[in-house]
Amino acid sequence: MSTMFNRFRQMRISRQLSITAGVSIILFSITLTAIASTLISRQLRDNAVTDARLQTEQFAERSVFAFLVEDLTVAEEAIGSITAFPNIDDARLIRADGETLARYNNGHAINHTDNPIRHLTDIRESSEYWIVAAPVLSSPESNDLDSGSVNAEYLGSVVLAFSKSPVRETIRTIWIINGLAGLAAAGIFLALLSFQMRVLTDPLRSLSSTMSNGGRDAPRKRARVFGSEEIQEIAAIYNQLMDEIEKSQAALESEVAIRTQE
Repeated sequence: MSTMFNRFRQMRISRQLSITAGVSIILFSITLTAIASTLISRQLRDNAVTDARLQTEQFAERSVFAFLVEDLTVAEEAIGSITAFPNIDDARLIRADGETLARYNNGHAINHTDNPIRHLTDIRESSEYWIVAAPVLSSPESNDLDSGSVNAEYLGSVVLAFSKSPVRETIRTIWIINGLAGLAAAGIFLALLSFQMRVLTDPLRSLSSTMSNGGRDAPRKRARVFGSEEIQEIAAIYNQLMDEIEKSQAALESEVAIRTQE
């Protein structure tokens, strides 16, 4: 670890900045993608459970007549109205005594209880399904409503099994899209960063090259004044220093020539 750190410290400053900023951007992109995808996935799951509960309760209300007449044809028609939804793989009408009045299954082995649900809607979850059961109650009579008491008769319950596959596919697609978007954003940021690094380091590299060869050229090479304000100031000071050195050297050479003549 220390060896890697030492190597990092010995790198050019442009490379250090590029590595540091690149790693930071990638980590930020991954974190943001994970948080956004998790929140969206959780919201999709909650919405799916809420929709499943509402569909089951509405199905229970539409199945009242089938329980009242206890006719298989009517019960199958009631089930047919709900199994048109592709995410429902199992539907049951269960009488108050626990016997199945009618059932639809899409060929999947789904384990759930046949116990009637007498009160509130029950939601259970397996690895592949949300299993929702709702009670079926007869409509209260008018005299019960006038007296303020509701004595609805319990007729049975309905049970629906909602597949998780559509929600999982949607969540998987969201993760892929967010991941690709995060990678694209990271790539754009890295490209902009690389451009900015060149804008920053090219003047420094040019100034460093000029300064390293300043004592070898005759006449001495001047630095190119460009880049940020600070780098321009350094280049200007270097050029002024070279001017002073050349003036001193010219004066010295002139004095040597005069002494030689003398």
